Amino acid sequence: MSYRLSAQVAGRKFVAAKTTVDLALDTDALIAAITPRTRLILLGSPNNPTGSVVSDAEARRVLAAMPADCLLVLDEAYFEYAQAWPEFSRADGLALLRSDPRVVVLRTFSKIYGLAGLRVGYAIAAPGVIELLGRVTRTFHVGTLAQAAALAALGDTEFVARSQAVARQAVEAYRDQLQLAGSTVYRSAANFVLVNLGRPAEPIYQALLKKGVIVRPMAAWGLPTCIRISAALPSDVLRVIAAVHDVVGS
Repeated sequence: MSYRLSAQVAGRKFVAAKTTVDLALDTDALIAAITPRTRLILLGSPNNPTGSVVSDAEARRVLAAMPADCLLVLDEAYFEYAQAWPEFSRADGLALLRSDPRVVVLRTFSKIYGLAGLRVGYAIAAPGVIELLGRVTRTFHVGTLAQAAALAALGDTEFVARSQAVARQAVEAYRDQLQLAGSTVYRSAANFVLVNLGRPAEPIYQALLKKGVIVRPMAAWGLPTCIRISAALPSDVLRVIAAVHDVVGS
């Protein structure tokens, strides 16, 4: 969603490739959408709002099909959460960058590190790409307080490990207990799940809101029958599951 808006602001054409039936990357469809005029390809891994990941083989197929002057941007905002799912086949953006300078990796301290209010994110890319980015970004776009917090967060491996465990436990609970009649819980390697309710999600969102449970309706993403539910502490997860059962079953 935000990338589409950014393309519009920049006056550039945005093309969304079709996904698979389970809303994951359809590599063939993406490659078919590439033209000699393609300059930037964006892939989320894990993707928001689905939680799906891009495999190494898929990413390398896309790189092989790209024009020589095109960049592949891997948005890895939820990268640390995906590390809690070693059984998922997942591309390593940094390894891809070491083998191909056309790769740009985006990461952030807003997710697992809990520093969303400080707005600290970063890109890892070839020196030439970073030099070009430096020409168009603000000179003082990250304050000293945010930098200090980010450095401290990098050393707090215990917090990250605990957050990974909590997220995986929550996602597994949602997956196991929200497979309601007519609903689909998509496979996720992030700290949320996407649930297709099989009917308009807005009334369900409103009903859950009255119960003090905040989810995100996905109509703005072109998924009017879906909601996204974030991970939480075990006691809150049970409350969310009970509320969804109550609302969807009513």
